[in-house]
Amino acid sequence: MSSRISRKEDPGDDRDLAPPSGGRAEGEGSAIESVPDAVRDAARSAFDARRPSAVVADLVYDSLVDTDRRADHDVYARRLRFGSETAGLDLSVEETSDGLSASLVLLPPQGAEVEITVAGSDVSMTRRTDAHGRATFAPPEGLVSFVVRPLRAPGAATMQTAWIRL
Repeated sequence: MSSRISRKEDPGDDRDLAPPSGGRAEGEGSAIESVPDAVRDAARSAFDARRPSAVVADLVYDSLVDTDRRADHDVYARRLRFGSETAGLDLSVEETSDGLSASLVLLPPQGAEVEITVAGSDVSMTRRTDAHGRATFAPPEGLVSFVVRPLRAPGAATMQTAWIRL
C-alpha cells in the first residue's frame, strides 16, 4: 500500500496530505476525491471563528431532515434546535416576501445578548432577547452560528451553536 500521508511537523501545514496529481488520493484499490479548496477554506474559517471558552450547542433537531410529530407544527417554517447539557436555542425560519425571517427562543428563557456571525466574513449582528428569551431578526446569508451571552448571570457560560446554513 502506498501512501503520501506523513507525520506533519506543523499542524497548519497540510502539504503532505495533498493527493497525487489528478486530484485523487489513492487507497487500496479505490480512489477518494480530494477536498475542494473552497470547502477546506470554509472549514478553517468556521473553526477559527469559534469561541474557545464557549459551551458548544450542537444541532439536535432540524425539520428539514427530522420528523415533527406535533399536530400543530408549521409546515412552512424550518425549525431547528441546538442544545448542550445546560442550555439550548430553538430557531424558526420562514420565507417572507421580504426574504428570510427568523425568531429564536433561548432555553431556559432568559435575557441575553445573541451575536449572529457568518463564517469567513466580517458580517455579524447582535440582538437582545426579552426576559422570556425571545428575539426576531432577518438572518444573513451564509454559514451562521449564534453566540449567546446571558445578561443577568455574569458567571454563566457563553454558548455557541454549531454552524449551519439557513
